[in-house]
Amino acid sequence: MVSFSSFGIGCGRLGSLSNDTPLKVVRQALEDAANRGITTFDTSNIYGQGDSERILGRLFGARDDIAIVTKAGRTFSKKALLLPSVKWALKPLIAVRKSMNSKRTPLSNGVPALTATNPKPMADALTIMRARQVSYDFSPDALERSLSASLKRLKRKSVAGFLLHDPATSVIEDTGVVARLTEIKRSGLADHIGISLNSIEDIEAVARISAYDLIQAPVSLIEQVKDSSAYREIVARGTLVHVRQALRREGADIVFDIKAAIADALSLPGVKTVLVGVSKPDHLKPLI
Repeated sequence: MVSFSSFGIGCGRLGSLSNDTPLKVVRQALEDAANRGITTFDTSNIYGQGDSERILGRLFGARDDIAIVTKAGRTFSKKALLLPSVKWALKPLIAVRKSMNSKRTPLSNGVPALTATNPKPMADALTIMRARQVSYDFSPDALERSLSASLKRLKRKSVAGFLLHDPATSVIEDTGVVARLTEIKRSGLADHIGISLNSIEDIEAVARISAYDLIQAPVSLIEQVKDSSAYREIVARGTLVHVRQALRREGADIVFDIKAAIADALSLPGVKTVLVGVSKPDHLKPLI
């Protein structure tokens, strides 16, 4: 079983249309991270319509020193799943928005109008339409199918962590879901099972289910619940905690004292790993 590093890479924008960094540069950033001792990479079945996992699979599929955590429960329609085949042709067109100073055009049926000379609305429209194609399916069979597909994309026989992706509290406590995740762990397909969560109610639900041994949450939520009986129960039983959104931003998206923010997050009870998104090699410099 691979140990999680204290600092991990969040791969939410890996393979995304919203990330205009060239793929070869992104790959270099991930390889640099791994070569510097970062073993933890967090992804999901929906990130980049599956391309996040595909990229990680091509880079690290054969490496048993890398701990990959993926998620399930959100699904794309068949139409949205066609996007990976055309997105690389769209990326250059979307990228020119950074060099243009166009005004946002009026919405049409809730979607910004698309024009050849106004690519910013084009990017916004793609984001909105993509969101409309996302649905939720936390049924036990769907979770197992999702993990099977993720493992294929990741080119791995198992993952270090398999999480429900922002489920409702009722799903967290669903006995059928818990039983299937427990079986997935018992079969060796995942070292850890758990929840990517967002609320105090989710924390309280996880505290009631001893099978969960890994959670991921915003650092602000952990700061809020760190002294609660539910969170103390989670930590006491050895559940691992990964936190995201640890880099506090103020003003015009300026990050202040990155190392201090990460250190503060790691000092919280139970926190094993701090996840930070990295898309360029230079982003690693202040972090390591």
